[in-house]
Amino acid sequence: MVLILVSSLRYPAIFRLPGAGLVLTLTVVMLLGYAACGLWALRHPAAGHQTGLAWGALAGAMWSAEIWCGGPAKLPHSAEQALGASFVVLAVVATVTDVLAAAAAHLVINLALGLLGGGLGALTTRRLPHPAT
Repeated sequence: MVLILVSSLRYPAIFRLPGAGLVLTLTVVMLLGYAACGLWALRHPAAGHQTGLAWGALAGAMWSAEIWCGGPAKLPHSAEQALGASFVVLAVVATVTDVLAAAAAHLVINLALGLLGGGLGALTTRRLPHPAT
């Protein structure tokens, strides 16, 4: 949510891109759903819920960092590539670990959030010029 807020404030023109409203709406709904699942898991602990929640939150943070490095951070191209690739690897590792540690329903949530996060990242970086190297 922080990434969406900061990107929206820094780049208000992203809302004029085709499909931006739909992507934003779906992203917010998915994040709220994920938060509701997390709260439910914390209030009704069962085997694997807390572990799955921790790995899912870590994976979400890594995907958010990768999106941030790829656009809103306005890093030099080489730093963008190096940090972005590092966070992709960490995000994939965290997501795979989450898959192995959590229930199948948790997997579906993470995959959907990853896809929506990737779509949001594509929207925020589509119109931004890369600095010359």
